[in-house]
Amino acid sequence: MKKRIALILFAAMLVSMLAGCGGDSSTDSTDDSAGTTETSGADPSDSSIQGKFLYIITDNLGDMGFRDNGLRGVQNVCETYGCEYDVIELGGDKSTYENAFADACDSGEYAYIITCSNGGMSDLVLKYGPEYPEIKFVTFDVGATTEVTSDNVCAINYRQNEGAFLAGVLAASITTSQKIGAWVFNEVPIGHDFVAGYVDGARTINPDIDITVSYGSGAVNIGKTQEVTGTMFDSGIDTVFNIQGSTTSGAATACYDRGGLDAGLAVIGVDSDQWNVYTTTDSTLKDAATTIVTSMLKDVTYSLEYLFAGIEDGTIEWGNLVSFGLAEKSVCLADNEHFQEVVAPEVHAVLEEYTQKVANGEITPKGFFTDFNSDVAAFEEWRDNG
Repeated sequence: MKKRIALILFAAMLVSMLAGCGGDSSTDSTDDSAGTTETSGADPSDSSIQGKFLYIITDNLGDMGFRDNGLRGVQNVCETYGCEYDVIELGGDKSTYENAFADACDSGEYAYIITCSNGGMSDLVLKYGPEYPEIKFVTFDVGATTEVTSDNVCAINYRQNEGAFLAGVLAASITTSQKIGAWVFNEVPIGHDFVAGYVDGARTINPDIDITVSYGSGAVNIGKTQEVTGTMFDSGIDTVFNIQGSTTSGAATACYDRGGLDAGLAVIGVDSDQWNVYTTTDSTLKDAATTIVTSMLKDVTYSLEYLFAGIEDGTIEWGNLVSFGLAEKSVCLADNEHFQEVVAPEVHAVLEEYTQKVANGEITPKGFFTDFNSDVAAFEEWRDNG
């Protein structure tokens, strides 16, 4: 377990990941070298949000996805309200998670504890929340059926099926082989929800499109991702949605090694703006990153800012499951110069049309939780047979 207040090593990378659905990186000036920030403008002493934050995560920072984006959200919230924060990275030993979480609660040091759902952390929030009413807990990326029973807990569900729907629309609009694929981090409900949206979006454009879906074990294995997505490309699939942010480099490398965009092959990333991440932080992957036409973002950073702004102004209350999607600007496709350059204007027009239709409720993308009631067999039958 590693506890950090100073996070200098991640400063450059985190800044590069800010091009999200709801935020603008050009206006952010958080100092990553310390776990305390000062606000400008409004007096934070007038806020109801007071006290020290803890951001506690499984595994480690540097995932170029959820964990890093969550840190940025905590930093921005603390900057806004003049709060301090600590970070605890729990590493990969799951046997230590509960004791470490309980110790943090027992410390009496924290007014707010923020964590992602990974590794059973949301279960710990729901378990310990009622035992520590003086602490406010936030867990993000939970399932749509999560039950919050304690009035000091907020759980954030992302309607990832909405963003994945757009990824499917994009994939079906740029494929020339009419064969697309998806590599999914694990066969878990949230993974199925991604796939439901992706398949629905692709079939909206072409009901007869050929879609191949492969699942990982949940582990971060870039080599395995490169192998599986490479096999997809070799089979005639020309566009792959890589639904595991920390392994996007594997899919991008597999794509680039087979000719990349020049050969009509493309990758869609996830979680962070993966093209921006790799072109600004890892020079060895700049060429491979050219294959990443865009990424489907779950804008954790913005959603945490949105949540605490809502708590502050009274539009969001503790004790609830809150759901964020396109309408709340918490999921979207990353819009950057590369996306504008390599995707044809007519495809952008199609994406804008469907973005608006989903955001205003005219279209409701299929979801694992909403359309299949978390029934895996029913979902798989639809996924595989239409």
